[in-house]
Amino acid sequence: MKTTSELLGEYEMTILAYTKEKERLEKRIENAQKRLAKHERTYPHWTDTLVKPICEEIAKRENLILDKDERYLTFGCRACCPIFFHNEKGECVGGITFTYRDTLYYDTGKKLYQCSSTSLAGLNGFDNEEKPLPNTIEEIIEKCLYKRG
Repeated sequence: MKTTSELLGEYEMTILAYTKEKERLEKRIENAQKRLAKHERTYPHWTDTLVKPICEEIAKRENLILDKDERYLTFGCRACCPIFFHNEKGECVGGITFTYRDTLYYDTGKKLYQCSSTSLAGLNGFDNEEKPLPNTIEEIIEKCLYKRG
């Protein structure tokens, strides 16, 4: 049998090895968490990936202007993304409100049912009729672009 001193020495070596491995693993976790946080900042938001190029093409084809600081933000419980188009005088001449679930939708401008504009449904547009966005820019301009006369 080993002496008590030898057993204590082995135990201390085991604790030291355990502590070093734990510190090494914790450092790897910390580095991975930093990389993950950096990676999460590159998440491909549907508004930037889908809505932005569509709206830029509509503006180009229709000779309209988007706000220079347009950030394609979502609002409300539906997470809708309203985009407004302006003429050269800066007047709002049209818009499209987009939502995304399994596909890209637009608000038709029609109401599905009557509700108070101050209710949760009314404030968030749950009473708005939505339809899937057409496949081509031409169809989107024709069917979806709400134009103010």
